[in-house]
Amino acid sequence: MFDKHMIDFNKEMEKSIDEHQPSYGDSWKTIEIKKLCDRLDAKFFDWYLTKHPKKLISLANLAMLTYIRLKKEETDNNDRK
Repeated sequence: MFDKHMIDFNKEMEKSIDEHQPSYGDSWKTIEIKKLCDRLDAKFFDWYLTKHPKKLISLANLAMLTYIRLKKEETDNNDRK
């Protein structure tokens, strides 16, 4: 079961995505996966240096979007076989 902190974290993730939507739109759906992974590396390093909890929201969102892209590419590749 989700506890309060997990629910709060999820809400913060949604809020962050909504705030960034006007600037980034759906660019995560079309950017090269390598660039998306490079961004994820940079976000992790940024968090690692600061250990700021808010940076984890951005890192989590980017990890989720990267995961979705990788799974979609895997599915697309399997469908082509």
